[in-house]
Amino acid sequence: MISSTSKTVSWTGEIVHNLGGKKLIKDSRGVAMDRDLNGGRGIFLRSLVDIPSLKDCIVNVN
Repeated sequence: MISSTSKTVSWTGEIVHNLGGKKLIKDSRGVAMDRDLNGGRGIFLRSLVDIPSLKDCIVNVN
């Protein structure tokens, strides 16, 4: 199964079906992120499964 990174909340895995042209994606608690950043983050997180050496590239921003 292939799911769309633009509709998947990268921090919970929820899929939001009614996004339309919205610029933000929100989880069920109301936490929001820019859709483009969310999609990029989701692609990066998925790549960690395929290329474990990328874990060293993770930067924790507080």
